[in-house]
Amino acid sequence: EKLINILEDTINKNPDALVVMPSTEAQIPVLQRYREKNIPVLLIDTDLKWNEKTAYIGTDNYTAGKKAGEFLASKLSKGDKIAILEGVLGTEVSEQRVKGVKDIMKEKGIKIVASQAADFDRAKAVTATENILTSNPKIKGIFAANDEMAMGALKASDSRNLDIPIVGIDGTSDALESISNG
Repeated sequence: EKLINILEDTINKNPDALVVMPSTEAQIPVLQRYREKNIPVLLIDTDLKWNEKTAYIGTDNYTAGKKAGEFLASKLSKGDKIAILEGVLGTEVSEQRVKGVKDIMKEKGIKIVASQAADFDRAKAVTATENILTSNPKIKGIFAANDEMAMGALKASDSRNLDIPIVGIDGTSDALESISNG
């Protein structure tokens, strides 16, 4: 709703173009109004199933998930158990990243024992990871659909003195610094 309000306010300024990172298909009606005013709409990071967009510039999230899954699997053994922290349920970004990881885990014989939404949020990821680790103490790794959730998972695992691989996606400065620090 907040993004829709921003888009509605911005259209009144008659911009030459709109570059936007949408969150859900719910924004399509207001984006359509831009196109009706002949304002090009470029989507970044999150694509929408909307034929009127001028262009999409972003990640192939399924491939990103597969690559993250391959890396995580390289740190594990067949039969090991992992958890997945999903982003906002129903978002294409989260669904595609998670699907990529799930496909690799199935191929490698690694079991997914928990998959929970943490809404791409670090604090929610801490809570979700704590709950997952309580229910599944033999988890050997965690995939998070973004780096914010990976950092939350790291905080939760560190509080239990666990040294397990945690893989996220996005390359945020916090995540890169964490990797540099071991």
